[in-house]
Amino acid sequence: MMCERRLPLTAEKRFRKLREADKMSQTEMGVIIFTNASMVSKAETGENKYTKEQVAILKKHFKLGDAPFFEDEYNAYHQRFALWREATREGRTHEANEWKKKLAPILKLEFCEPELCTLYRLNEILQMQCENNNERARSYLSSIQDILDSLNDENKFHYNCRMGYLLTNRNETELSLKSYQAAFDLKYSSEYITDNDRDTLYVAISNRYTDLERSNLALLFLNKLDIARISPEKRVTISHLSINLSFAFNYARSFVFGEAERLLKICYIQATSLGAKLYIELVMFNFGLLYRYQKHWKIANEYFDKTLALIDNKSDLYAWALYLKAICLIELNETEKAKDVYNTLKSLQNKNETQEVLVGTLKNIMMMEKYSTKFDSSIIDYLENVSIPYFIDSANSLEAVNCYKLIEKYYDSTQKQTKRIAVSVKIREIYERLFFNGDE
Repeated sequence: MMCERRLPLTAEKRFRKLREADKMSQTEMGVIIFTNASMVSKAETGENKYTKEQVAILKKHFKLGDAPFFEDEYNAYHQRFALWREATREGRTHEANEWKKKLAPILKLEFCEPELCTLYRLNEILQMQCENNNERARSYLSSIQDILDSLNDENKFHYNCRMGYLLTNRNETELSLKSYQAAFDLKYSSEYITDNDRDTLYVAISNRYTDLERSNLALLFLNKLDIARISPEKRVTISHLSINLSFAFNYARSFVFGEAERLLKICYIQATSLGAKLYIELVMFNFGLLYRYQKHWKIANEYFDKTLALIDNKSDLYAWALYLKAICLIELNETEKAKDVYNTLKSLQNKNETQEVLVGTLKNIMMMEKYSTKFDSSIIDYLENVSIPYFIDSANSLEAVNCYKLIEKYYDSTQKQTKRIAVSVKIREIYERLFFNGDE
């Protein structure tokens, strides 16, 4: 259903309100448009109409810019809002600021164009969020929330997109998805919601499902994208690169290894051509994950080495690369090298929960590997009560599975079958959540 736009006031009545707000007489208004007070009075009471030339003069006088006054001006005006959003999302800050300035006069017409004024503020919020001015964005969103029921479908769509982004930054992923779902339900409700708006929404929803480790649903929304439109004429863009990397990550986590590998090779070429250092680092790390999932330990170890050579040793990604490299070395029976990596991980200066848990987990895994069946029960307790909950909460459930498999192997070797079966059930539950949670 197309959204119906209200035209509550004629151009003549709008100018009357602006004239009265400026304490201007009808005579003074007449002078501006080369007529007399009587003609102004007749226009304001509906007996006559201003010509387009007179409207243009008055718009210039009241500094209204390109604010729409006639039915045939609204489509072009909405296109300007769409161009502002596009410039904002693509990081073209100067262009976005120019659109913001050019469209600001609409705020003078809030008495008759509340929907366009709200759309302006929603575009402002998008710009704030892209500039990480999240507290101010939250304040603006709160004021719009008070009038949510009165918004048209176009503005409800953008409001829910902005609220989804806000909740994502608060790590409230489930609530964020609800907001994005509300926007998704409105995606075709207005002719002014663009393909670019919809694609941005699909990516946001896919990212949230990625955060929840629901790769099948993440891929479902990624496949809604029109890649030809996102990257026209095969032009490489950061947006296209980011989408390809998300595809690759979710395919790898779904164990569709061939497609993940193909896409990661493309991502490496794209990232290199763009000189995108962060994405080169992420590609190397994801290659390591891909081969680690396939138990190609030697190749995975090489890619984690490449990752470590590129990234800042104060980042969590650096700690993860060390941890996963050590796991590869343990599997390759290179115990002494694994110890060296463990000591490097332990000596990192960025002491935080990630580093502490990875150090503790690696220490206990190495103890299990060394002593096989003869070790203190505190090792199992640590893995079950610290490592596994952390991995699940941080969306690394496959690492939790690996910990459970070590525990399962231990219970099997010590003939504690009841406990082994209980661990097997937990492994199956994780797999069911990751791979058999259905489409929505």
